[in-house]
Amino acid sequence: MSYSKDEIKDTVVKGKLRLAIDEAIKYAKICQLQDVHRGLMVLKSKLSVQEEKWNKGMLDYTTYSMSHARISDGILSWVDRLPAQPKPTRNGRKYWTLDRFRKFVLSSLLLSKGISICWLIYQYSTGGYNNDELQTTLSFLSVVLLIFFPVKFGSFSPSPEPEGTEFSPHYVNGSLIRFSYWLFPIYLIVIIYLIRAKAASIISFGLFSLCLGAAEAMLGGYLIKLLQALSWKKQ
Repeated sequence: MSYSKDEIKDTVVKGKLRLAIDEAIKYAKICQLQDVHRGLMVLKSKLSVQEEKWNKGMLDYTTYSMSHARISDGILSWVDRLPAQPKPTRNGRKYWTLDRFRKFVLSSLLLSKGISICWLIYQYSTGGYNNDELQTTLSFLSVVLLIFFPVKFGSFSPSPEPEGTEFSPHYVNGSLIRFSYWLFPIYLIVIIYLIRAKAASIISFGLFSLCLGAAEAMLGGYLIKLLQALSWKKQ
């Protein structure tokens, strides 16, 4: 594959629509995404009709410019739906859509936080934490939820899409996606251990707070990188 998603977008910006759409079609075929492939083929047909009419003098410059802009916008929208890497899926499995992956991240975040808080409350009930320590720990565990759930995830709604692309999902892949499968279980194991270690006086509350803060910072950093990498950042 000679062109990445960014390179295809740059080609569109340079006005080389024919080259951009051909490369995008190759990308979609490698990924075996039939809906994206069909959408791009429709745009290619429209581009051919536009070029033919322009060459025959059947379009004035204003009409041609507007048509050119619509096709460019359509190409960019379809390219946004392509996964980060042009690779076929294994064993015929389908790519995860952006919406499905976002739900996975949200549910994993809520589940890991819920289990952690329940485990903390249980340790508190057995005398492993006093009231101040409980409140401080709850504050640590709640920061990521308070920041990312309502602001970064919950408030997003789909932005207007070019005609013909409204019902096609965005697809995702790449190292950030694969890492998320391991991140939340590892995070949960670490938090459960830290909470228990403090309750059993294996570590001091000061060291516990330091380690807990580091774990929360790493989780928050990953979520920020994820938001920046995926197409929902456009929202």
